[in-house]
Amino acid sequence: MKDKIIRILKEYSDDDSKRGKLLKDFSMFVIRFGVFVMLYCSTTILLKNELGINKEVADKMFIYYSYGVGIYMAGALLPWVFRQKYNIMNIFEKDKNIKSKEENEIERNDKGE
Repeated sequence: MKDKIIRILKEYSDDDSKRGKLLKDFSMFVIRFGVFVMLYCSTTILLKNELGINKEVADKMFIYYSYGVGIYMAGALLPWVFRQKYNIMNIFEKDKNIKSKEENEIERNDKGE
């Protein structure tokens, strides 16, 4: 079971695999949806006879922009979870300390393995 989970997570971190491409496409969809939420909410608020900027309009825009930015950042950070230097795959590495795959490989080569 652990090997299956490791294999699936490695497929998500690989850019050329099917799951890696699906992850990238999904994150781009989420980013586009976040931008759509920001644009749609701002235009509907401003075009509903509320062209004057008062406290209620500013509060509505802040809330909807917060939703849009939250969705946008979730989509933007999704691939980063799998591709950063100290990513989620380091949890399953045999070494207890958190290092990147490159650092672990350099240490193994230095030891002569």
